[in-house]
Amino acid sequence: LKAKQQQNDSALVYFKQGAEYFLLKKDSLAAASAFAKVGNILELEGQYKSAQPYYQDYYNIAQKDPESFNFLTANIFLTGNYTYSKQTDKALFHNNLVLKISQKLHSNYEYSEGLRYDAIIHSQMGEYKLAYEKMMHFAQYYQDTLMGKLQLDKAAEMRAMYDAEKKEAQIALQEAQLGRERWRFWVVIGGLITALIVGALLFRITRQLRKRNEEKEFLI
Repeated sequence: LKAKQQQNDSALVYFKQGAEYFLLKKDSLAAASAFAKVGNILELEGQYKSAQPYYQDYYNIAQKDPESFNFLTANIFLTGNYTYSKQTDKALFHNNLVLKISQKLHSNYEYSEGLRYDAIIHSQMGEYKLAYEKMMHFAQYYQDTLMGKLQLDKAAEMRAMYDAEKKEAQIALQEAQLGRERWRFWVVIGGLITALIVGALLFRITRQLRKRNEEKEFLI
């Protein structure tokens, strides 16, 4: 637990330093995003109300571009914060923005998070039948969209691995064929060299025998 607290403290210092750096660079959006990470860490420690100002600053700056991923992220942060703080009206307001923007940006994961929060918020409001219906909608969407995408990604990964293995097998086969061709080449070369050596030896022996015969004929 102590080690976890030390990690959180280090992360707080890191993100605050990062935010101050971006402020010096006059990049207010990047600074607000870094401060929002401070809010994330405070939430991990259960300090929801302390995290709210960091999220709100991020929201105020990001809303200059209301169809950006930064604005979507800021609304997700506020939705989660107000949900777990039981501030249902504010949570519902920001979550409606999450659902709207994520659909425009085709952000499936963020949209599924919006569906999940929608069910939780209506449950907190005591609308249990509606909360159940929304949770079933979330489960169906997650299964059809995100799980389907994961399966497609896995299939594509397996296909790539198969293609890579097939390519490696082809390369290995080509190398084996090339090795056999090299072996045949050197066998032929070796045979030619052997034939040349034997031919040279036969020529030399024949020449010596002819010379001896000539010497015998001369003596006779």
